[in-house]
Amino acid sequence: MTISTVKRNDLVYPELSFIIVGCAYTVFNELGPGHTEKNYQKALSVVFEEKKVKNK
Repeated sequence: MTISTVKRNDLVYPELSFIIVGCAYTVFNELGPGHTEKNYQKALSVVFEEKKVKNK
């Protein structure tokens, strides 16, 4: 599935949502279960930077 084929009427930003969920899966697949929320947060921030997704 490519970003251009994401068609959802219930999401305000379907393309961005697709990217964010993909980043979350990347982090979880890399780290696995059992880590603290802070570890996932830091890893997700790194993946967001790699994908050029702006975050705070």
